Amino acid sequence: VQKSTQTLTTKVGELSLEKAKVTTLEVELDKLMDRVQLREAVLEDKLSTVQHDLQTARMVHMQMSGEFSTAAKQMNSLNELKTIEASSAAELRRHQDSVEAGQEAYDDISKALNDLEKAMRSLKAKREDAHCLSVTMSSLADNFGARGVQTFILQNIVHALQIASQSYLDELSDGTIRLRIELDSGDRIVRNAAVLSPEGTWIERPLSSLSGGQWRRCSFALSLGFSDLVARRGRLRSSILVLDEPLTHLDSVGRDDVGRLLRRILHNKATGITNTQTRHLGLGGLSVSTILIILQDLVAEELSESFDCIDEVIKTQGNSELLLDGASVE
Repeated sequence: VQKSTQTLTTKVGELSLEKAKVTTLEVELDKLMDRVQLREAVLEDKLSTVQHDLQTARMVHMQMSGEFSTAAKQMNSLNELKTIEASSAAELRRHQDSVEAGQEAYDDISKALNDLEKAMRSLKAKREDAHCLSVTMSSLADNFGARGVQTFILQNIVHALQIASQSYLDELSDGTIRLRIELDSGDRIVRNAAVLSPEGTWIERPLSSLSGGQWRRCSFALSLGFSDLVARRGRLRSSILVLDEPLTHLDSVGRDDVGRLLRRILHNKATGITNTQTRHLGLGGLSVSTILIILQDLVAEELSESFDCIDEVIKTQGNSELLLDGASVE
């Protein structure tokens, strides 16, 4: 019992100690509980703050999510734009390549066009030359006729003969007779005349219907014109002109005209008048120093005034006597 009592006492003391410890622990527990409550209050405050911050963070997150979604959309749009830009850049490069190829083709076409324009100008010039040549050849064909150069030369000579003869005829007829010499379609020389009427009109007449004096004037003018043409074209120039019966069928006026014309021809030779100065009279080719006229008889008294010397040949009973300007020479 004592041992048990002691043991009990010991146990009681231990229990008291344990109780004191429990009390202490309870106090400490209370303190801890206070602290826990304080911590809980603080934690609740912090939790409230955290919840508020969390809510705010959620709101910010939602806002940021919206912004991020917008940014994502913008990023997608930007990516699409970049894709479009890349595609556009590729398309632009293709277009640039096409433009460069087109420019090269345009340059080639421009060069070909310039070459074609030059060729066209050359062809136009050649065509104009060919047209001019064709017109010239047509004109030559029209002028030459069927017989060609021979007809052309003959036409030219006949025309020159008419001009020269008409100039002499104007001197012999005082411009009252016209002589027309031309070629017909068969290259035959056709000669016609026109006479000035008192009313001032020209009357066409064939040579066969002219009077003796008119016909003689035309014949004499044609002979002088032919001599003039030969002197001009053939370079055949003689110092003497021999005329056989040039005064036949001419009246005194006609003989005066012949004498005046022949003296002018001699005057041109003596004074040295050039062909150009006398060409308008048709005298350019005739330049002689002596004119010999052969007549059957001397019926005009005016011949002594028209000529420098008059020689006569008189035949009597088979004998001839020569009178040199009035002086007898047997």
